[in-house]
This record gives sequence, C-alpha cells and structure tokens, in this order.
Amino acid sequence: MTHRLRWIIPVFMLLISTSFFGQEAQTAGDDLFARAVELYRQEQYWSASELFGKLEKNNVDGLASLSASYRLLCEIALEDQAAEKRVARWEQLYPSAPLKNQVYYHLGNLYASRNLFSEAVAAYGKVKIDRLPLMERAACTFRKGYATMQCGDMKKAAALFLETENYPLGESYKWASRYYRGYIHYSEGRFEQAVPLLEPLTQVPQYASLSTAYLLQALLYLKQYERVIQT
Repeated sequence: MTHRLRWIIPVFMLLISTSFFGQEAQTAGDDLFARAVELYRQEQYWSASELFGKLEKNNVDGLASLSASYRLLCEIALEDQAAEKRVARWEQLYPSAPLKNQVYYHLGNLYASRNLFSEAVAAYGKVKIDRLPLMERAACTFRKGYATMQCGDMKKAAALFLETENYPLGESYKWASRYYRGYIHYSEGRFEQAVPLLEPLTQVPQYASLSTAYLLQALLYLKQYERVIQT
C-alpha cells in the first residue's frame, strides 16, 4: 500500500500542477485579449494591433482567427498601405474567420476614401448586411450606394439609397439618401420623380442650395413656371 502511494501522490500532484498552470495560461490569454479589445474600442489601433498580432502568432486559446480579424480592422483604421494585401492572406488562412463582414465593410470605406470606387463596391459586395451591428447596416448600404453611383450604375445606386431610408436606424442617412435619389432622377431626365424628392430638401440646410438649383431646373423642364416663381 505504501509503495503504491509513493507513485500515486506524485502523479496526482503533477495532474493538479498541469491543470493549475493550464488555467493560469488561459486566464493570461483571456486578459491579454480583453486588453487588446479595449484598446481597439478606445481607438488606440496601433497598440491594439501589436497585442492582436501576438495573440494570433501564438494562437492563444485558439484565438488566432479572431485576433487576425481584429488586427486587420486596426490596420485598416490606421490606413496601412499593406492592409489590402493582408486581407487576401487572411482570407486564405481563415476562410471562416469571425468579423468577416466588419473587415469587408471597413475595407470598402478605406477604398472609397481613396476614390477607388470599383474596389469599394467589390468589398461592400462581400458584406452580409444582416450580419453587421444594427448601427452599421444603414451606413454600409448608403456607402455601397454612393460607390455604386460613382461607378455609373445609377439604377442599382437608387435602389440602395431607397433601402437605406427603410432601415429603422437609418435616420442619419435619410436626407442624404433622398438627395441622391432625387439627383439620379434629375440627371436621367425623370423630372416628375425628382421634384417630390428634392422639394423637401430645400429646407434642409446642408442640401438646400443644390436641391433648390436642381428643383428649379426640373420645374422649368416641366414648364411649371408658377412653381418656379414660388420656389
């Protein structure tokens, strides 16, 4: 009995020790990830990117794909020139990565900010809108509509602007979407459809000047001279 205890006790202690240090390592990994996410939320993207890079490299707690996705979001926010190339590698390494839709959405925004609208449309096209946070759905649809308009597909752009207006949380994009729909109808000679969209915008400060100009031109084309005088 004593002989058996001599080897059972060390093995038991080893199991306890392994379990303890495993839990300790997991806790450390969780803490590091939580700190990285908090830095990301505070828009301290460079510091967050460094931590996410370590987590991805060491695959702490199996967080490689999630950490890689967050790291990409940081690099896109920093407008890192190499971010676009890293997206292609990230797609190959982590085809089922979390945050895919946020990555493509923000990549589309980065392209649009550089007036690379065809690239922006391609990035937005990979986004599943219903997988984005509620607050970003209207924004993504609007931005996709604007990039699509810049690429010359007016019909699709108008549909996206209308879709933006219908989002429950799309109020901040309501007037912008309506303005571009009105402009599209005006530019393509559908003056009767342009007028009811542009007329309310003459009372919205940021769109008043251009909307009034397009509205007056549309009314003249429609020979509604009395309304021209009243506008």
